Amino acid sequence: MKQTKPPKHTTRGTPSNKGFFIFMACCALGAITMVALLVGGEIEGSRVGPDIVQKAR
Repeated sequence: MKQTKPPKHTTRGTPSNKGFFIFMACCALGAITMVALLVGGEIEGSRVGPDIVQKAR
């Protein structure tokens, strides 16, 4: 009698979210860079207060 191998299961594990994590890492790196430039003074944030300096007439 010929022995046969049991059929292999073709189910895969959960799909990896590698692309998602790469995308999130890029977004986080961009946000950290923007905050570092803002704190370092390379870029200026929007002014939310009124201009209190008297303008020359």
